[in-house]
Amino acid sequence: MNENKIDNLNENPVAPQTQSPPSAEHIPDPLQSVPDAHRLRNGKIAALPHNLREQLNLRLQHGEASPPLLDWLNSQPEVLAVLKDTFDGVPISKQNLSAWRQGGFLEWQMRQELTLDADTLNGTAQEIEDSVPGVELANNLVTILTAHYARLLNHWDGELDPKFEAKLLVLRRLSRDVALLQKCQLLAAEYQAGLEEQWRQDFDDLRWRRLMARLRDLLPAMNVESSAACGIDPDAKEAMAFAILAHERIRGRAANLPSATGARRAVLLGKVTA
Repeated sequence: MNENKIDNLNENPVAPQTQSPPSAEHIPDPLQSVPDAHRLRNGKIAALPHNLREQLNLRLQHGEASPPLLDWLNSQPEVLAVLKDTFDGVPISKQNLSAWRQGGFLEWQMRQELTLDADTLNGTAQEIEDSVPGVELANNLVTILTAHYARLLNHWDGELDPKFEAKLLVLRRLSRDVALLQKCQLLAAEYQAGLEEQWRQDFDDLRWRRLMARLRDLLPAMNVESSAACGIDPDAKEAMAFAILAHERIRGRAANLPSATGARRAVLLGKVTA
């Protein structure tokens, strides 16, 4: 079977820009949902060990011609072992190398570029996170991939050739990666928001428990309880205080307490306007 076989090209290529946050059990394992590129190929070169494929790709990158590459490959003990076990000892041919050059090698080149970009971004990851939230960055990647699809299709003559199919296959796999990133980022953002809310609640609870304990220590003869015991949400106490002050002002009654505030006399608080 030809080495540059690709997946079904009719699958949806790009993840949607907006998705609702997924639950943890619905997030796929990246190692299962996006297998290594060479494992989707079944030719002789794809079956070689990783270190040999890496050496071959580097030599192709340097423009080495096919004859010396074939001589080198077919002389390696590891290659001979793979050919004997899987391909009845038939050596790697010029056609096999050409198919790899138009498929697996192109994928390797694109992945090398992405790795270089990732290494560059890694040095400024915190700056990126500070300026662009993770979810927004993942959505930006979708936009970038869409642009790559548009550029590829804009230069397409309508004929399926190995180079076009290889590029399309890489974009499809990258789209899966980006879709997974979007899901993980959304889940992480939701989880972080939940942690912050729980921390706020725990902090408020601890603060009020300490305050109530201090008041009971200072007022041992009094029964100190939260307004919640009377059915009044403690978070509503400030709004209720202003409502009481407004009520007293409308009734024409002084609402300050000179003995507590140090004011010279009792006065009406606030102002009623039309």
